[in-house]
Amino acid sequence: MKDFKARYRTNSDTEYQPLKTHLEEVAMYVDLFARKIGLPKPALLTALVHDLGKNCQIWQEYLDESHKTGRKNKKEDHATAGGQYLYDAIKQKFDDSGELIAQLLAACIIYHHGSGLPDIIKPDGTARLSKRLEKGNDETHVEESVANFDISIKQELEAIFDDVNFIADSVGTLKIIGAWIETVDEVIMSPEVWVAPRTGAWIETVCERETDQNKPGRTPHGCVD
Repeated sequence: MKDFKARYRTNSDTEYQPLKTHLEEVAMYVDLFARKIGLPKPALLTALVHDLGKNCQIWQEYLDESHKTGRKNKKEDHATAGGQYLYDAIKQKFDDSGELIAQLLAACIIYHHGSGLPDIIKPDGTARLSKRLEKGNDETHVEESVANFDISIKQELEAIFDDVNFIADSVGTLKIIGAWIETVDEVIMSPEVWVAPRTGAWIETVCERETDQNKPGRTPHGCVD
């Protein structure tokens, strides 16, 4: 199977980080972080598919051309494919009981670049997440990307989906976290001490950690995405 790239190494025309390596390393750090809040499996799912959209020919051509010319061309959407895949996979496996988790994890993937999760429904009523999930295959290339899944990553995903308690455990933990956030909000929402929480930053934070150029024994990589 073709060795898909995640990114090129900084100041190199030939050295790159394989996509499989990137996904596995992000998953490793995400697992460490998410265990502290009782959500390792949902977090692993997002980590393993967050860059699924790079698993197709058109994104690989975009990466190569952008690296070769030193500038980003018309950006190809690589985030939506993972969200679409995970949403559909959870709904197919768990039916309506998986709707909440499916939407939450899809949003984390689709919006894993930028300043965190936006409002899923805008003030004017626009269903922002639904619009992304409904994008066509001609835009997201999700079918090709899924067909090119690395077999070991696919097996990791299937092992999580096979856990019959996945939805119940995830929803239960989210309810606990939600109650904690509500309590904290009551304490910190005065104008003097208001804190704006940056939601859904698992993947973005981990990607930054995973590409830290100062980490001993690790290969620094530039990022064109």
